[in-house]
Amino acid sequence: PNPSVCGETVTVCATVTAVAPGSGTPTGSVTFTAPGGLDETVPLATDGTACVTTTTLETGTVNVSYTGDSCFLPSTGATDVTVDPATSAVTVSVDPNPSVCGETVTV
Repeated sequence: PNPSVCGETVTVCATVTAVAPGSGTPTGSVTFTAPGGLDETVPLATDGTACVTTTTLETGTVNVSYTGDSCFLPSTGATDVTVDPATSAVTVSVDPNPSVCGETVTV
């Protein structure tokens, strides 16, 4: 999803296609890079697509680089992503509860 929440699993996909007058389906691999440490090279599927799944994505730009093959030149693409902060919760407990005046308690 875009936007996503910090720590949420996100799938990023790229499709490499021929530009006319060229035809056919590119082969090879693409490299995904993005803030948060995403740096993964993935082979293209037979339809020219490649996907990665990550939980470390941060707000910024996802860049994809295609390495090219014997018939297609290298190329790049990019898209902006937004990763919002996750909601947090604080739980407080007292032990023992109830206690008596002067008794040591753990909070």
